[in-house]
Amino acid sequence: MDANGRAVGALGTGIGVCYAKELAASSLSGSQKKLYELLNAEEPMPIGDIVERSGLNSSDVLATLFDLEMKGIIRQLPGKQFSKVLL
Repeated sequence: MDANGRAVGALGTGIGVCYAKELAASSLSGSQKKLYELLNAEEPMPIGDIVERSGLNSSDVLATLFDLEMKGIIRQLPGKQFSKVLL
């Protein structure tokens, strides 16, 4: 158990990492939330579709996707496609 009473994995990582990703996903800004909600884990979306569906300019989309990737809640796949990471 951690200091807040949440279970953690045998090495203190597994469940704690999952909780950290859930926390990151719940504290998204407006554009981050918009892009995160466009994506799903089963079917990667090409960058062009993300730009088109979001209504944001491409530089904002790329910067925001990078932020989400650094939070560990989305991933980039070959061909500039993006998907959610299962939490």
